[in-house]
Amino acid sequence: MSDEQVSVKLSILDREYQVSCREKETDALLEAAEYIHNKMVDIRSRGKFIGTDRLATVTALNIAHELLQLKHQQADDGQIHQQLDDLQLKIQHALDADAEPQEINDKSSL
Repeated sequence: MSDEQVSVKLSILDREYQVSCREKETDALLEAAEYIHNKMVDIRSRGKFIGTDRLATVTALNIAHELLQLKHQQADDGQIHQQLDDLQLKIQHALDADAEPQEINDKSSL
């Protein structure tokens, strides 16, 4: 696939949209449109939303919330990985210190 711009037809909640994107991003765009469509259908089935604008706004808020949760989780995972790396380094230093030969300071036993 190339960086060439292509026109892609998307269908979200019985509406069609024509969107331009790079050819190599077509699959990701279609996947995103399907995700949004499914979210809007799910949210619409759970509540009484009058108007597509309100439904789209609530859907966008839900997706933004999911994204922010993932970002926070990744940040937390990064901190955990850093703490584990620090702990592993401390353990390695302790093991290395125990492995070093000990000098005999008491020469009277010779």
